[in-house]
This record gives sequence, C-alpha cells and structure tokens, in this order.
Amino acid sequence: MASERDRLAYRARMAEQAAEEAAQREAEERPIREATEELNKLHRKIYATIRERIKTMPDEDVITGVSDFWIDPDLAGVSMDRSFAGAFDADSYLEFLREHSSWFYDCEANRKTLFSYMERNRAQIFNCEMLRRAALRLQEYGLLEERPDGYERDPETGGIIIPRQEPTYVNLRVSYPPTPPTYTGWDEQTGLEREFTQREVDRMSADQYRRVFRVKRSDMELPNSGPRGNAR
Repeated sequence: MASERDRLAYRARMAEQAAEEAAQREAEERPIREATEELNKLHRKIYATIRERIKTMPDEDVITGVSDFWIDPDLAGVSMDRSFAGAFDADSYLEFLREHSSWFYDCEANRKTLFSYMERNRAQIFNCEMLRRAALRLQEYGLLEERPDGYERDPETGGIIIPRQEPTYVNLRVSYPPTPPTYTGWDEQTGLEREFTQREVDRMSADQYRRVFRVKRSDMELPNSGPRGNAR
C-alpha cells in the first residue's frame, strides 16, 4: 500500500512532467505564432496599400501593372457622342440602383466615390455590371458608406442596442412585406427635401434623376481620355 510520501512523490513527478510538456509545446508553437503574427501584419499592410491605391490611383497590380478594374468586353473600345454617353451612363446607374439598392446605399458620398473610381480607371462608358463590380471592389476595402439602420449601437462592441419592449401578440397567419427602400431628394415642384419611393425612382428619366438628387452632369460624364471604353 502506497505511503503518503509515495503519493506526494508521484504528484511531484506528474507536475514536473506536465511543466516539461507545456514548455515543449510553447517552444514548438512559438515560431508558428510569431510567423502568423508577422503574416497578419503583412496582410494588413497590403490591405492598406491596396485601399489607398484604389482611392487615389488606377486600380492596377503594383508589381505586374495589370489592371484589376473590370471592363465589359461588349463595351471595350466602344465610342459614342459625349451627350449620349452621359445619358447611357446615367441610365446604367439607375439600372444598377434598381437591381442592387438592397446593399448599395445611394448617397452623395457613395456616388462621388463610385464615379471617381470609374474616372480614375478611364471608364467613360459603363453599364450596370461594371458598376456592380466596381461597387463591390470599393465595398471590399471599406470605401463605401453603409446605409444608416437607425439603431443605437454599443460604443465598445458596435452591437445593436434593441430597446426593451413589452411582448405583443399577432396573428401568425399574417405576413407583412418588408419596407421598401426610400431615397432622399428634392421635390421639383416645391423645391423641398422629401423621401422618394423605389417606384418613383424607377420611373425617373436620367435627367429627372439628376435634378431630383442634384447629381451634376459633370459627375457622370467623364473626361475624354483613356484607351478603353472612351466617349468621343
């Protein structure tokens, strides 16, 4: 029968063995952990570099010089009158809003960011798909403003704070359609700011859209320069 001394010695050996194994794991994992930290630092640096380049320069690979900006092959090399090109671009933007307003927030800042990106990449004529890909590229690097959700958020975690409410009871057989998006613009009759429904926006011509949302024609008509998709 083991004595108390034997039990204490056994516990000491087990503790020593556990400490040796922990030290060995630490020695083995340290290089991996340090390499991961360095890789994450490099990733953040590359991300910041690409983000800054997308904001201020043509979207090209810094090493190869190959453009990361997508041009629809159907529009590559297409030429058209400047006024027609401006109307074509405006109609393309309206189509883009009709199809992608669920995730793209149509505001002055986002319009400026999107159209400036198109200009820097010499896309004077663009369609809905080119706008979609360009907007996704900008969104990927956090360059688009998000639609305000109207919720109060926790300053530390960013989580939505939902106010406490008394429970309500509804007829579960009744379903309510989601609230359609609205857009803030200026009424052409009164000159006052008001909300426009998706249906009203869909029925607008390109010129009416520019007047209502005060989009300058110069914001959508890009300079006559560049090798691809130029308006002449």
